[in-house]
Amino acid sequence: MSSKNEKQVGSGLRLLARSGLVVFVGLFLSKVLSYAYRIIIARSFGAEAYGLFSLALMVVGWFIAFSALGLSEGLIRYIPFYRGKKALGKVRYLLRWTSGIFLGSGVVAGALLYFLAEPISVGIFHNPGLILYLQWFSILIPVSLFVQVILGTLRAYEKIGWYTFLFNVLQNAVKVAALGIFAWLGWQAEGVVFSYLLGIMSMLLIGYFVCKTQLSEVFVRPDISEKERGKVRKEVFSYSWPLLLYGIVFNIFFWIDSFAIGFFQDATAVGWYNAAVPIAVLLGLAPELFMQLFFPLITKEYARKRVDVIEQLSKQVAKWIFVLNVPALILIFLFPGAFINILFGAEYLVAETALQILAVGMFFFSLMTVSQQLVSMAGKSKTILMNFAGASVVNLGLNIWLVPLYGITGAALATSSVYVLLYVTFFVQTKRYLGVMPLRRRLVGVVAASIIPLLVILWLRSMIVVRTFWVLLGLLALFGILYLGCLWLFRSFDRNDMMIVRAVLKRAKASVRR
Repeated sequence: MSSKNEKQVGSGLRLLARSGLVVFVGLFLSKVLSYAYRIIIARSFGAEAYGLFSLALMVVGWFIAFSALGLSEGLIRYIPFYRGKKALGKVRYLLRWTSGIFLGSGVVAGALLYFLAEPISVGIFHNPGLILYLQWFSILIPVSLFVQVILGTLRAYEKIGWYTFLFNVLQNAVKVAALGIFAWLGWQAEGVVFSYLLGIMSMLLIGYFVCKTQLSEVFVRPDISEKERGKVRKEVFSYSWPLLLYGIVFNIFFWIDSFAIGFFQDATAVGWYNAAVPIAVLLGLAPELFMQLFFPLITKEYARKRVDVIEQLSKQVAKWIFVLNVPALILIFLFPGAFINILFGAEYLVAETALQILAVGMFFFSLMTVSQQLVSMAGKSKTILMNFAGASVVNLGLNIWLVPLYGITGAALATSSVYVLLYVTFFVQTKRYLGVMPLRRRLVGVVAASIIPLLVILWLRSMIVVRTFWVLLGLLALFGILYLGCLWLFRSFDRNDMMIVRAVLKRAKASVRR
């Protein structure tokens, strides 16, 4: 690699690390607040109410995916692409054109969900209690589409701090505060519905204000010819139309297990299962730290044809995800009951085995995100669509087979199996389309470094019963200290890692001095 490209890799990694630090703070607050929100619903209203809430999110998510027409992903790809080519007029036009389409599709989809609320609730899930959730959540559709425009623009302009504040902190803080007030007033299902709506509305209003002040240049009337406008529409739509189906398939894919449980069993079982899901999704924190900036960054490098830079960035990010998620996987797998009981209560302990299985699947899914972003960067949106469409068919078939036999454990088995399949598929495609393998040999040392702390925790588990938050926190801290020490001992950190550590420490010291 040339010295110029090495400099670009270093610059990109430092940018990712700085954004990762900002995102980490936002994600930490987000998880605390979002888990508090879910825990209040699950503990205060019971498993059935929590299950109905989860089913409502599933249904409205499908409607949002359909009405987005794949254009939200098109924004995230083409805004940085046009910026890389210094075509600001195209950026302005793309935002106006997308907003106009979202206005029409959002209103139509919202009205459709409102009138279909009763047939869906009674005819499919056999629970009239779902009607209230679906009718009110129909308002979410047009609002959520405009939120996607705002958040996509902030990501594309690398305003990760604002993106993190809006998406991870603001909406969740408003939801928790509103739910607390409504619960105090004695509201039941209405409190859950309106608190969720207020959270999304706050994100829309504050997000618009942020974009208007921080990115005023994109609100100027686009000064491009009709020919160029037509070219933008053609380029973006050609990329986005497969993502219309992709968005639908992607949402269906992630909710197939809950749908199968709701169809074959009941809302209470959905509530149990969705106590395990958000804990397993903790393994998605690591990729979230980097993916918000990673895709716009590699897309700009791809426009400049710097494949070497892309490969090095990809390998390093994949390594960071792996290093962070190995201990998370081990601890969730060893103490599933402790995590569930502390967060959701003893009523949900039936989901212990499901949580262990889902954690394994999420580990592979977290690694898959790097390869998926690379395939998307290369413009292979149809390939991504086919991957998830095929995975959804397999997932549905496995759920239809396993849920009636094993309940929520069967749903976890089906979903995790497909996660592993997707990881292998995207890894092979990344090598085929780009000649890039986003894995480093030093990952073997990372696995070896986890063995000693694993043995220590297993020994301690045989001697103590983990029931309280403080005992679990102590074990987490002990594992983390031993793990870091072993990583150093096995020389798992390379030059890029040390460069990032020094940059983060330097930034932290500067912040303390200020």
